Amino acid sequence: MDVLHVKEAKTLTLVPNAATIIHTNSREFEMELEILCSICHISIVNLLGYCAEMGEQILVYELMPHGTLYDHLHGGLSCLRWNLRLKIAMQAAKGLEYLHKEVSPPIVHRDVKSSNILLDADWGARIVDFGLLTPNKKDLNGDVTTDVYNFGIVLLEILSGRKAYDRDCTPSSIIIC
Repeated sequence: MDVLHVKEAKTLTLVPNAATIIHTNSREFEMELEILCSICHISIVNLLGYCAEMGEQILVYELMPHGTLYDHLHGGLSCLRWNLRLKIAMQAAKGLEYLHKEVSPPIVHRDVKSSNILLDADWGARIVDFGLLTPNKKDLNGDVTTDVYNFGIVLLEILSGRKAYDRDCTPSSIIIC
């Protein structure tokens, strides 16, 4: 049975469906861990621990029982009511704002999409999967602009109930879930 190391120096058994395998070298992994351990916000998924043994590098996050926003909008899970969609959009926006403005140095997500917004037990939105967290100081504003643009696409998905890109879509029959 695999064991992982947790921020509070406890050990937990490794839960496969709550883990992300990282494919980087050990120094990049350590840098990412350092940044993830410093992030604490209600709209960001909390890192519970990690495993870096036998060539595997795994990050373990808290369980999000309602899955991804994508699954509810496009994957056949429960339909989201309008007030819940608004709550999710606001919380995801606050999470991105935290990463862009309150963390020093600012963190750019680089992969904002509905499948990277998870829903907790209270249907709260939590941002996850930052990719490699090495801030690019040269073009930070351009990267932040990309995050904001991608979040706008997520907002369109939330409002329309449609995928960002759907070959089967006919504009005359837009149906909102």
